[in-house]
Amino acid sequence: MIGDTSIQEYKSHVEPGSRKDSLAQLIAARDENGIPLSEEELVAAGMVFMIVGKYCGSQAWLTH
Repeated sequence: MIGDTSIQEYKSHVEPGSRKDSLAQLIAARDENGIPLSEEELVAAGMVFMIVGKYCGSQAWLTH
């Protein structure tokens, strides 16, 4: 799947709790049963962040 290699690499090189960026927070997130997000969920969330960020950034530029 697209993005798996990068996420796997990130997980293997980052000490848990050592970073506070969005990906680190998503990786650390657990559901109500204590289960972490799947690789597919991590990639989907990352794509949402990129799309929303681009949209919000363009909207801010248009209003100023």
